[in-house]
Amino acid sequence: MAERQHSESESLSSPLIKDDSFYSIIRAISRGEEILNVLEIGSSSGGGTTEAFVEGLRDNPRKPALFCMEVHRPRFQELSHRYSGDSFVKCYNASSVSLECFPTPAQVMEFYRQGVGGLNRFPLADVLRWLEQDIEYVRNSGVTADGIERIKREHKIKCFDVVLIDGSEFTGEAELRQVYGAKFIFLDNINTYKNYVNHRQLMEDDGYTLIYHEPNQRNGRSAFRRNGKASFTSEQKERDLVDALVRPEMVVFDVGANVGDYTELFSRSVGPGGRVFAFEPIASTFGRLKERMAKPGHENVRVFQNAIYSTDGEVTFNVFPDEYSGWNSIGKPEMLDPKTHKNIVPFAGSQTAVSRSLDSFCEQHGIGRIDFLKVDVEGAEKNVFRGAEGLLCRNAIGFIQFEISAKMLEGMKATARETFDVLSEFGYECRKIREGGSLGERVVDSDAFYDNFVAFPSVAASYVVQQMEALAQLRVPVWKLARDLDAVRTELEEARQRIAFIEGSKFWKLRNRWHSLKNKLNRRAS
Repeated sequence: MAERQHSESESLSSPLIKDDSFYSIIRAISRGEEILNVLEIGSSSGGGTTEAFVEGLRDNPRKPALFCMEVHRPRFQELSHRYSGDSFVKCYNASSVSLECFPTPAQVMEFYRQGVGGLNRFPLADVLRWLEQDIEYVRNSGVTADGIERIKREHKIKCFDVVLIDGSEFTGEAELRQVYGAKFIFLDNINTYKNYVNHRQLMEDDGYTLIYHEPNQRNGRSAFRRNGKASFTSEQKERDLVDALVRPEMVVFDVGANVGDYTELFSRSVGPGGRVFAFEPIASTFGRLKERMAKPGHENVRVFQNAIYSTDGEVTFNVFPDEYSGWNSIGKPEMLDPKTHKNIVPFAGSQTAVSRSLDSFCEQHGIGRIDFLKVDVEGAEKNVFRGAEGLLCRNAIGFIQFEISAKMLEGMKATARETFDVLSEFGYECRKIREGGSLGERVVDSDAFYDNFVAFPSVAASYVVQQMEALAQLRVPVWKLARDLDAVRTELEEARQRIAFIEGSKFWKLRNRWHSLKNKLNRRAS
């Protein structure tokens, strides 16, 4: 029964088609690009796109590995058997993401009400039942959950080169967040819940370029090539963390503000009674930040053209062309041209900026505590924390969100471990950020190609974890309530329609006339 139920949502997908344009571009990129690993989410029994990947990778001189993920056990068995002779094909019977990453019924209902894509061909009750079946299948079938992270961990993969997202109808958004940064991302079913949001997010993302788009066949397909590092639009779990932790009247520092995406989010979160201090050292980028924060609604923000560093003084930045301004760094990172993936992007020049330490800045401005500190300084995070030793020693920084970027650390001749060690030295505990902004496991090092982490004083760790878990638990009854409310609305609408039908019937009109005459007779009799 579970196997049959699990397959019901597949009625959203069109039948398998081979040797079409989507098949061809997958095969061409697999064959000709400089790649080392490929992840296919939703391989089914190995036909279609899996064949396209295999055909291309067989001819690729770099001998890349293909990781195929299929949650449905019978199809996984057929998949494994089909490619048992190809050693570069690694098959996993796993759910791509953990159960907590599935959307809530309320989120699915909200998408359904928008009336976009193929989801509305089916009754809402069926769609919600499919969501429940998919969740129950993962929970009860014994398959491994969190399969993407498992593959990364087992094969020491920081970031996949090529990814196809075509798994469960309901996990596409969570999957994109876990594979973001891949050189190539293929999306199938961009007109259904699976990849509708993903396609539009990548379209709006300056970090990716659309290289293939077929919107009107088989629920739509698209493909994107990476241009640069991850953008603010893709950092959903980090934005969720901010929503959970930043409150009105807080003091927030945005170190490495760039053009102000996070600054704007902080400004809304702290409200009129809060304060946001944003720092951006590069003149051209600072100009855009200053102009943006000068608009109405940002009166609680102050911007500074400073580099936050370990000491007061001056530091020199290696500056990239404007389109890659997010790479500007004190170090000398070697960044591949995202358009060709072959040549190193040359520096456009250098620029000197005034540096300030957080300790001296806060002393000058009479700031005794920073409630939330965001640090994104392209590999110099350790130096920022060294300049905040006074604040850290007093536990005067409540929460720290900081970035680890492997290429930027290489450019600084530094390691991720050094950054974690500084925070640990002053009694701060570092955690992964999980989907939804909740706290993950404790970490003391990272080999992530690109990721963000959160730190807070260890003395408050147990309390923080309890509060964050309680916040996450509160979401469950809200989901159920939303589902129940939707069912009540449906019943009320049906009842209203039945009443309207009855009131318009001849019987109802005769009944009203009879009651009217009866009332008249009673009045005369009295």
